[in-house]
Amino acid sequence: MASDPRFSRLKGIASKINLVGNDDQIKTQLSLLLGVAELLDVTGKGLDLNFEKWIEDFENGFKGFAPRLNKTLNSKPWGQAAGERPKVRILTENKSYWTNEGYYLIEFFPNRDVLEESYMLFGTPIQLMQELLRIMNNYLSKDRSDWIGYPIDDYITETPEHLNSKLFLQLYEQKSPPYRRNQKRASISVPEVPKEKLDWSTIKNKIGANGYLFGRFITTVAYSNGRQTQAYASTKEKSLQLATELSDLSSLNIKSIRTAEVYKTGIHDTNAFREYKEERIYPGTMYVLKVFSTQNGKKRTKKSTPFIPLWSVTKPNNFNDLINDVWIPPVPTAN
Repeated sequence: MASDPRFSRLKGIASKINLVGNDDQIKTQLSLLLGVAELLDVTGKGLDLNFEKWIEDFENGFKGFAPRLNKTLNSKPWGQAAGERPKVRILTENKSYWTNEGYYLIEFFPNRDVLEESYMLFGTPIQLMQELLRIMNNYLSKDRSDWIGYPIDDYITETPEHLNSKLFLQLYEQKSPPYRRNQKRASISVPEVPKEKLDWSTIKNKIGANGYLFGRFITTVAYSNGRQTQAYASTKEKSLQLATELSDLSSLNIKSIRTAEVYKTGIHDTNAFREYKEERIYPGTMYVLKVFSTQNGKKRTKKSTPFIPLWSVTKPNNFNDLINDVWIPPVPTAN
């Protein structure tokens, strides 16, 4: 093969790794490889991990690292503009308790300028490092594999309107925290839920106060503005029931409802998010995101609740206060 002047060589992961593409593409690949390299150092060599420092390095594309390259790159971290870099927010309310137990709850934005696309993740630092690199790789390669059961032509042609509010639900194998490492968890989101429908008991009952059987059937509710709610369950009937009942919380009109059975093929996937065998999961936490437009309508800002327990037997005493507070627009900061 003829030599390509855009090939780069990275030392430390393998004896030689060739990267090809323009500056932005090479920088994207390099950021991912550096993230994998540090992950391998922590897991394979037993090096100490400062997770919050790793997050900072991750957001900046590991620009402080110095691999040997045969090319000078004139590109920004992740091959993205500064305002489009990824962003990670640690949401753990009682930070000292959770971090001492080895768990974090984070919200991940692949593009910090796109508030509508975020991922709620919970786990140990190693689990979260793996998930962040996987999601970032999918995002930058335009691999939307998480949209299982939804026609790709619909996804490409529909441009969702600006988000105003969103409810996030997390479910786990255990009934209450601290949650075990590598256990199955499911995430369900419902867009545009008005404040008056955010009732703790109603939400918990809709997803099953005593849990339900997770499985390989997925129902996708597509709304009129292009957004979705998706739910996995062990049977077609349960998946349909769960997704449609949760969609009742949204103020959006439903465009279509589709149910599909997911089959795993090819290489075995060890990711807990992608295991479809039947397993009972239970309500874990919920989280509400509210987005506001500024007076000129050109910028948007957001507020969020901390994670709110759904695993508890009774409604948290401050639940109503948390919901009311997130609907109060933030005070503009001085320029």
